[in-house]
Amino acid sequence: MKGDKPIELRVTSDGSPTLFCSEIDECYHSVHGARTESEYIFLKHGFDFVDKSCVRIFEVGFGTGLNMLLTALLRPGREIVYHAIEKYPVMTEVSNKYIATLLDEEERKLMSRIYELPWGEDVALTDNMTIRKIESDMTQVQLVGPYDVVYFDAFSPDKQSEMWSEDVFRKCFEALERGGVLVTYCSKGIVKTALRNVGFEVRRYDGPPGKRHIVVAFKK
Repeated sequence: MKGDKPIELRVTSDGSPTLFCSEIDECYHSVHGARTESEYIFLKHGFDFVDKSCVRIFEVGFGTGLNMLLTALLRPGREIVYHAIEKYPVMTEVSNKYIATLLDEEERKLMSRIYELPWGEDVALTDNMTIRKIESDMTQVQLVGPYDVVYFDAFSPDKQSEMWSEDVFRKCFEALERGGVLVTYCSKGIVKTALRNVGFEVRRYDGPPGKRHIVVAFKK
């Protein structure tokens, strides 16, 4: 994460790439299919739960940019405002290798643009999507909002326990519009309890390949 140890490129079961961080011994995405996981969790059970002409997204854990890429490519019919936070952005050498492994030319072009656009500014990614990449620590940043959906995609609680605290979830809850949702791949009991403790209504859904369940938390 800090660059002290190498980041390795790996190909997942659906043919899409991910990165492996040896410093914390964890991949950025599911080895059972990075793209499959992203589409199923964050688009189908996050974005698609919002019934608005303009969808405002906050992502915890920009990582490789895959969730941003797929949101832009697969949900072109609505206006999108997308903010994503990342404490340790992927280095250029690694991102270039990652982009080269993407199977589709349109994906490679758009992902290159995602990486090339500046951090800390509101910029147009596509005709209908404005993004802001935030290089900061989620435990310290103040969220502005309001947002309609939070893609919560940090490394696992076993590796980054501070990211799954009530303090962090409270920030997300307060930044969400009433009726908004937070979606995450992690369905551990401690995560569901923390979400409930800050005010979310928590529901469990079947997971993508390799994962039994995911969690969607609603701000009523």
